[in-house]
Amino acid sequence: MSVTVTVFNRLGEDGEGKGIYKPVVFRNVKIETKRAANPVYSGERNNDNFRLYLFTDRGYLPRDEFLKSPHSHWTLAPGDLLAEGIHKEIPLHPYRLNTINVFYAGDKFHHWEVSGRGQLLES
Repeated sequence: MSVTVTVFNRLGEDGEGKGIYKPVVFRNVKIETKRAANPVYSGERNNDNFRLYLFTDRGYLPRDEFLKSPHSHWTLAPGDLLAEGIHKEIPLHPYRLNTINVFYAGDKFHHWEVSGRGQLLES
């Protein structure tokens, strides 16, 4: 089953140290999610995780190059955020990208595999 996701590429920080993100929508991707929470002294720790299979590299730039020309491109980097569906703003509990791998079929690009975890729930 294919779905739509939004990746929020981190562009930097504003004057108050808050992250600035650019949303990029990907359609027809495969995502596997697992919802879980672990109790901790201060509340609950979100233990949600995901594995995303992305079958395009059109418009992709490595992180350093992307930051020089982010308007018509995208990247995948640890710390970027992900949410299922189409979003202009970061939803309440996005996933955080941790691991990004690219797979090739021979010498040609085949797909990305991206995995990560949910945000912490405790304050």
